[in-house]
Amino acid sequence: MVSEETNFLTTDSHLAVRKVLDQYSHVAFIHNDTDDVSLAFSATLLVRLNVETRSNPEMLASKTGELSTLLRNA
Repeated sequence: MVSEETNFLTTDSHLAVRKVLDQYSHVAFIHNDTDDVSLAFSATLLVRLNVETRSNPEMLASKTGELSTLLRNA
């Protein structure tokens, strides 16, 4: 299962991504910087979020909500 991509306009995209990594990298089942965190270096302030799970819609909704809140407050 995959969430729809959600975009967050932030004043500091580096800080927003750092907050997500700080809060979730230690509890992730798999942390793969090549796939789970894609970084492009540009002047954009946009952070894109895609959340994936194999077959747990409740976890998908929960984690999407948690991450969205974290990014909105970054």
